[in-house]
Amino acid sequence: MCKKIILSFLVGLLFAGCTQKDDAVVVGAAASLKNALDEIGQIYKEQYGEDIIFSYAGSGTLALQMEHGADIDVFIPADKSYADGYTSRPLLSNSLVLIKNKDSNIKNLTVSDIAKMDEISLAIGNPESVPAGKYAKEILGDEFNINRGNVNLATDVVQVLNWVATNNMDVGIVYLTDALLSDDVEILEYVDPNIHSSILYPVVSLDNEKGEAFIELLFSETSKDIFNKFGFERIE
Repeated sequence: MCKKIILSFLVGLLFAGCTQKDDAVVVGAAASLKNALDEIGQIYKEQYGEDIIFSYAGSGTLALQMEHGADIDVFIPADKSYADGYTSRPLLSNSLVLIKNKDSNIKNLTVSDIAKMDEISLAIGNPESVPAGKYAKEILGDEFNINRGNVNLATDVVQVLNWVATNNMDVGIVYLTDALLSDDVEILEYVDPNIHSSILYPVVSLDNEKGEAFIELLFSETSKDIFNKFGFERIE
């Protein structure tokens, strides 16, 4: 019952934003895309004179909202598996880093070290609903217990970043693009991309007519420059 109430609330929040602008394009996107898409969204409004509404959350949360009727025109998750069953196009790639608070005394720590330590608190996204958490779990290995006391699971990757930035957690695994946004964290390790699944962001059109112009804008040179500025690599 509790889960149903929470889900209804989440879907309600999304619908609340959409009912104000029924003609607006509604984009459900991974939380890690917020800064880049907000900037691109402003360009869309200026070019087309149309409203656009963004709903940012963990990709799994957005997918669940869609299953329960959330009215989304364009879906951009941080894991290509969420595009299964839809017509999609690869948009972006990203990478992972291990971060600490900038004032922390922690030095020379790697992901492989973390997997063996209990005294360092670790934040990752919930692997069940957050792609960054799924990738983090792959990195830490099958024998790593994510339910042990020193591990906190976040609802999205931005929450992981905030926990480390505010010194509430010692270290965290986030996307490089998120780490670059904060002056309060430092990168301890650039994670080898060969030890986890490829991080690909597909773009899914759920209403071809309504979202077509925005999707075309995503693949423009202007948007490519914006994505690059925030650390993403646009897939050509």
